[in-house]
Amino acid sequence: MNSLTLENYRYMNNDVLLVDFFDTCVTRDVHPEYIKYLWSARIREALGLKISSEEVYQIRAALELQLCIRNKNAGHDDDFYFPEFSRFFYDYISIHYKTIESLSSLYTISEFVALASKIELDLEFEHQILLDEMINYLREEKESGKVLILVSDFYLSKSEFAQILRHHKIEDLFSELYVSSEYLKNKRSGNLFDIVIAECALDPQKTTMIGDNLHSDFESPKSKGLKAIHLDKSDKKRSDEKLLEDVLSQSVTSQNIWNQVNDRIRTGVLFSNMSLTFYSYIARLYNRLREDNVKDVFFLSREGEFLKKIFDCYQESLNINNPINSHYFLASRRSTFLPSLRPIGEENFEILFRQYVRISGKEFLLSLNLDESWIEGFQKEISENIEVREIDFPNSEVFTKIIKHSSFIREYERKRLEQKELFLKYLDSFGANLEGGTFSLVDVGWKGTMQDNIRKLLPDSISIHGYYFGLMTNVNINPSNRKEGIKFSPPAEATQYGAWIYSNTITVYEILLGASHGSATEYFLDSNNSSEGSNSVGVSLTAHPYETQLYNEKISPLLDSYYKTFKELCSVFNSTHFNIEFFDRMIAEFHAQMVLMPKEEEMAFVESISHFENFGVFEFTEFRRERINPLTRVVNLVNFIKNPQKILTYSMWPAITLRKLGLGFLQHFYGWYLFKLAFDQQSKPFNMVRKVWRI
Repeated sequence: MNSLTLENYRYMNNDVLLVDFFDTCVTRDVHPEYIKYLWSARIREALGLKISSEEVYQIRAALELQLCIRNKNAGHDDDFYFPEFSRFFYDYISIHYKTIESLSSLYTISEFVALASKIELDLEFEHQILLDEMINYLREEKESGKVLILVSDFYLSKSEFAQILRHHKIEDLFSELYVSSEYLKNKRSGNLFDIVIAECALDPQKTTMIGDNLHSDFESPKSKGLKAIHLDKSDKKRSDEKLLEDVLSQSVTSQNIWNQVNDRIRTGVLFSNMSLTFYSYIARLYNRLREDNVKDVFFLSREGEFLKKIFDCYQESLNINNPINSHYFLASRRSTFLPSLRPIGEENFEILFRQYVRISGKEFLLSLNLDESWIEGFQKEISENIEVREIDFPNSEVFTKIIKHSSFIREYERKRLEQKELFLKYLDSFGANLEGGTFSLVDVGWKGTMQDNIRKLLPDSISIHGYYFGLMTNVNINPSNRKEGIKFSPPAEATQYGAWIYSNTITVYEILLGASHGSATEYFLDSNNSSEGSNSVGVSLTAHPYETQLYNEKISPLLDSYYKTFKELCSVFNSTHFNIEFFDRMIAEFHAQMVLMPKEEEMAFVESISHFENFGVFEFTEFRRERINPLTRVVNLVNFIKNPQKILTYSMWPAITLRKLGLGFLQHFYGWYLFKLAFDQQSKPFNMVRKVWRI
């Protein structure tokens, strides 16, 4: 601010000060045009558009130009009114990128106009900085008896502009507010000054305009007989241009984001890179749900507990109207298996037996979620030892005797029908209108067995769509039972960038996505939580003491750290207009460092964990290493060199598998080698690995 010039005018015979706003009262920490790029990115996500934010920006720029030309041809200045632009944009998108039905199912035109303005205002709030020196000067002038009138060339409405003043707590500073968009007359042409002079009955010789634009704030008002002060902000404008050039540069932005991400995820916490991996998944998940016009999404327990938490955090960071309703749905393979089954004469228990064949009769009955007290009584009725595991249980005599026993048939049918009815009541309790629509669920993934169970429980009029972190092979999919892996899914490993990396740590995901509660076992009428005389449905939860201790002592502190970092990453990525896909390589590299070159303490952590299986088999799975004699180690090395695919393709995490085979000394070399192949070559990573390692 040229305070000397302003000070000279303090003692002149002036009654009124006309004051510019941008770069006079406030400055921005980004180029003004970049606000529009950021707006385009957030609108893209809000509408679920399958085009880049750069394309959305180009559409905005073209529509703004059309409106300015139309208004000028109609006798106005080349200006536009933002609410009118928003309606124009809405119509254009409904014609070219979404049907009006799908768009209106997200937002009516009035709702969208409000959303567009809200996003624009939020971005202005985020990036505006009040120029205190100027504000203090203006307050002194006001206190001395001067009348202050704000005059700005801007496209937001007067009411929206007033919100900006309230945000900065300076709404009391100005007696009047004139915004060019309200009149389609601007300072550049001088026509807005004519309106201000006439409506406020000003004496031009006793009125001074203060602003930073040489033409609009100095030459134009002087042509109208007003006095004027030009605040030279040429240095600021040059720095703004350089700033815009940098933020639009892919290389500069990528490096900037890389540095910010690196600073935030290097927390010293185990698997700290997972925060970034989770962010990438959630951002993509949100975009997919918007593309599919999903209104309600159900996060399945227990992995869904943390996923829902960060999904809600992501939506909150976007700060938009009409967020997707997220629900936490208590379910498990065990709680959904029995109610999903058919009458005993029609059922083959394929979902259980496709994964568990070597089980006992008791484990079969427990998987059906029959009460243990009933199983004890049944064990006395049947003349077979149901506690011994059969090598091929589906084809065993024990299985045949169980399913033909009258006591079993009665209990099976009773509880099957009971649990099916209660499950559907539990689903209805969420209040989501699914009839004739789609039940959209989120889970960590692999095969989507729980979804297969739920599919059998739902009416045919309701389809089901699972949005998973990842999917493995042999997944049951059909038009009414859709599944997709957001980070990886077959057969896309060869083309989906980084998919082979993300699919190599499914053990880590399962361990880290622990929940604060036990696994759902069954549904029941809850008389203690009723409304209007009807019982609500409760869910029985069971947790092994070890699981509870593991979560409280080890998993919960990690998740707290990941959540904190996740929130910071939201701020980092919201500062750029580039879509999350632009950062695929960067994110894949961070994840690959963890997968291929893990820290010793991370591998030791996994090896110290036990996982309790409460469906199919009821036992602990341990990841700890056994002692291996030298000869076995040599044999394993030879087999690995001959065919690494056979050893590692179905590995839960190659780093751990190599250690269990006594080949831990290969792990860092192997990881470094694959990392170099994946990220130093132009070829697709998976194809490079296939070529070199013959997989």
